[in-house]
Amino acid sequence: MLSLNPDLIILQDGGAAAKVYDDIAKIAPTIVLSYGDGNSKDVLGQLRDIGDVVGKKQEAEDWISKYNAKVTKYRDQIGKVIGPDKTFSIVELWAKQTVVYGKNFGRGGYNLYEALKLSPPKAVKQTCWIRMKAF
Repeated sequence: MLSLNPDLIILQDGGAAAKVYDDIAKIAPTIVLSYGDGNSKDVLGQLRDIGDVVGKKQEAEDWISKYNAKVTKYRDQIGKVIGPDKTFSIVELWAKQTVVYGKNFGRGGYNLYEALKLSPPKAVKQTCWIRMKAF
């Protein structure tokens, strides 16, 4: 990582961050973002934090305002096609397993389940992801 000469390092808090933080912080200023657990901020909260750290707080807020306007527009359009009683899945197929993702594991989960208000299947509503056998 030293050869990359970063100006800022952003770590995902998953337990390992605490173990390596002191060493990593010697390379460059380092922040830790919680992700995928009950204590983490949503992606917009994380964007605000990063904007604040890099001195672009207003740019972050401007981006969020534009994002929210688009979300409102598309939520209304999608709502006309997918009724509130329907569920929506984010699925990743692998050779030996299938993974179904919830709202806090990337893959667009926040955008689909939180912003656009699409309903995840009941089994993934309270979790990040579920592994299943492949088809």
